[in-house]
Amino acid sequence: MGLNFAGNTWGTNYISFNLLRSVSVRHPHVLDRLIQEYASDLERLCTEGVWNTARTKRVWAVHIGAKGDLLAQTKLASFIRDYSRMPKQGSSRTACPGICFLCHAGKEQPGEIPDSFPYGDFNGDALWKTTMHASPAWVSSPSILRGVPLVPGCEAAFFAIDLWHCWHYGAAKVFVANVLVLLESKKLAPGNSVDARLAWLSAAYRAFHRSQRLSSPPLELNKDSLGYPAVHASPCGRWPKGSSSTDLMYWLEAFFHTHVAGKVADPLLLLLASWPESQVCLCVVTAGVLL
Repeated sequence: MGLNFAGNTWGTNYISFNLLRSVSVRHPHVLDRLIQEYASDLERLCTEGVWNTARTKRVWAVHIGAKGDLLAQTKLASFIRDYSRMPKQGSSRTACPGICFLCHAGKEQPGEIPDSFPYGDFNGDALWKTTMHASPAWVSSPSILRGVPLVPGCEAAFFAIDLWHCWHYGAAKVFVANVLVLLESKKLAPGNSVDARLAWLSAAYRAFHRSQRLSSPPLELNKDSLGYPAVHASPCGRWPKGSSSTDLMYWLEAFFHTHVAGKVADPLLLLLASWPESQVCLCVVTAGVLL
């Protein structure tokens, strides 16, 4: 994949600036000022370029996007719609402003039609799909966009979604936990109680983890690590490493091949077992949504 992990980090990783968290807490305006200066430098690289020492070669650079975890993106752009605003209960006095900076998913607008855009709707005709780039997710244009050549009306696309954070450390925690709870509820694991069945699944996963010499820390699968059952919440994994999501999906693929394919009649389980390896992620998503 061409990852730049090899060699001297001085030659592969270029730090523009850093800021101590303690300083940013005391002086919140400093971060935005640094971003303004950074954007100005990038604007000059785009319009004026830079010469080598001998002034025989000139290079231009264009800032085409910013990628990072959603927390970093929110701080960078001061989004008014972001994942942290997701409703924690079925209803509240304050309408949700939305949970996505690209669309209106999760937005509630009482008295209007439609009055909401369910963020959990994954159907092809989901309402939130019609609102992609319908309105900016900020009060004023983020400083980082200064001088950037953007597609009019799609400015938010500059903030790129990072699969490794959003899936492995985000959505996969919900979907994988739901699949594990599904396996327990369908009693594919032996035991006379939820705890006993989860303990069996945990032992099976840890044995697979050892046999495959997986890199993530081995997990203990139980009610606590799956966030199940919890009041006003669906199962959600509580593992600290995104790589654990990957390793759990490797094991789930092997588990469905061994314990489900050709052995049960449940349509949802058979759906999961029948999908090819390249679509394992979508299988897990399907299970999470349907459950």
